[in-house]
Parts: sequence; C-alpha cells; structure tokens
Amino acid sequence: IESLESLLLEVARLDAAAELGYLEDYVRRRRDRGELRWRGSRDVELSDGAGVEGDETFSVGKHKGSLFSEVAESDVDYCRMLERKVSEGQFSRGTALDRQILAFVAFLQSRDSKAAAS
Repeated sequence: IESLESLLLEVARLDAAAELGYLEDYVRRRRDRGELRWRGSRDVELSDGAGVEGDETFSVGKHKGSLFSEVAESDVDYCRMLERKVSEGQFSRGTALDRQILAFVAFLQSRDSKAAAS
C-alpha cells in the first residue's frame, strides 16, 4: 500500500466486504493475486514444499506471536479444547479473540482434511 489514501481505501473495501458477509472470499482473492500481504498471513513452507494455507500468527491470547502451525504441532490439548468449544458455539461474539480462534479452528480442520485426503 503506497499512501495513506490507498490505505484508507483498502480499509473501506475490507469493511464493506465484512459488512456484506464475504470478507474471507475477498481477502482470499486479493491474496491470491498478490494484492494483499501482511505479516502473519504468509504461507509457511513445509518440508515437502507444500504451503499451509491460512497459517497466521496469533496476535492475542496464550500463544501470541506463534504461528498456527507451530501451536497445532506443540499444543494438541489446546487445539482439541478450542475445537470442542467452537463446536459448542463459543467464540461467536465477534471479538478479535473470537475471530482469531475461529480462524485457527478452520486452519486445523483444513489441515486435517488435507492430511486425510493424502
């Protein structure tokens, strides 16, 4: 993003996409085209060379500063607890923590479904 004006325009676009309920699709399309890139949203290379889609950096909570993939490997009990709580309807208030936990659980489910398909 080159200027304050373009930053504000991008924020407005993101806000509109969120308001209309298609923020995830909007961000995915923009990232796929290389138009959106920010720290913590990069794909991580695995030993086999395949990237992990959606591997973000925790910005709040117990694992602040850690990548989703790192937490998935190092704290299995935490992952199971969050998956259970999300399935029970917790983390649905829309706070920053709630959005991050939902993204993490989606990451876990995506990773698990890809592993099962292999």
